[in-house]
Amino acid sequence: MTLTLSALFDSIAAVLTSHFSVPVYASPTQQATVYPCFFLTLMPSSTTPQVYDAMMREINIDVTYIQQRNVPNGNAELRDVVDFLDENLALIPYTDEDGETGYIHCLTRDYSIEDQEMHYKIRVKQRLISERDETLMQTLESENIDVES
Repeated sequence: MTLTLSALFDSIAAVLTSHFSVPVYASPTQQATVYPCFFLTLMPSSTTPQVYDAMMREINIDVTYIQQRNVPNGNAELRDVVDFLDENLALIPYTDEDGETGYIHCLTRDYSIEDQEMHYKIRVKQRLISERDETLMQTLESENIDVES
């Protein structure tokens, strides 16, 4: 199973639309936004080198829920959204671009409510391993390189 950002966004959007009848946008729009809605935004992410040519990829995503301003029971609605996300974004059902399915585990989930907008931040970590065709010792031997100790 290959983890790509577009397939991860599609999987998160599928979780959201399975429960909410609101639009999910992959990027902020300035016109024709229908409220309430979700925005999925890629936050600063990183890769960290590890042993054996592996990399740890950390992906941070902000799931933002925006509702109309000054709606009755607006804070209660935001709490209901947070409760749903807490229950359903711990393990995200994931389908990659080749059709393979599995689950993506979100290591960190936290939220904040600012100006009647809910920001739910999730962090996904993935270990990337590059494949080698041959071992280093075979390379040294084939190149007739002597190793001094």
